[in-house]
Amino acid sequence: MASLVVDRIEDGIAVIELAVGQTFNVPLCMLPEGTHEGDVLAFCADGYSRKLDATALRAAEMRRRTERLFGCNGKGETTGR
Repeated sequence: MASLVVDRIEDGIAVIELAVGQTFNVPLCMLPEGTHEGDVLAFCADGYSRKLDATALRAAEMRRRTERLFGCNGKGETTGR
């Protein structure tokens, strides 16, 4: 089962990114209720499902990268870099 990430949502269309960097569009109404940008999804026979644990891990990794790159915690607060 491939991991998919919601890159962005524009005008009711979710732009989904594959691990290889390719993107495709899916109407937001076809995704689980509450889907947001940055969510990790899986696709199976029943359709799309949100992977909350994977989304939380990905968000934590993005925060770590932001802190390492910019010396802040993503909220504009300096981390003493």
